[in-house]
Amino acid sequence: MKEKLKYFLLQHCRRVCLTSDVWTSPQNVSYMCVTTHFIDNDWNLLKKILNFCQVRSHTGEAMAKFVELCLNEWRLNHVLSLTVDNASANDTGIQLLKKKLLCWNNLVLKMKEYSCVVEHIS
Repeated sequence: MKEKLKYFLLQHCRRVCLTSDVWTSPQNVSYMCVTTHFIDNDWNLLKKILNFCQVRSHTGEAMAKFVELCLNEWRLNHVLSLTVDNASANDTGIQLLKKKLLCWNNLVLKMKEYSCVVEHIS
């Protein structure tokens, strides 16, 4: 199934949006999940879990390495976005991943920095 999905992604996936999260279970075991979201050639919005596994660390460096390995394993190098929660370690992880993706020369926005303010409506 994994090889079929790899082939499908290579054929139908031009850009991916990723989500990633790390959490600790009540048994004190840490897990990380990486999910890809994309539009296929028929304009269907799809999402697939790429990896869900136990991790030893919640650091930004560990997160960046895990996502990089996941992207390499799935042969996905055209990342449009990566959504994470507001854990402070994610700031470091995002910066490390950005450098890696810039080296791959596959970032849509290249070096442009954009900030977005989200307003909550009461």
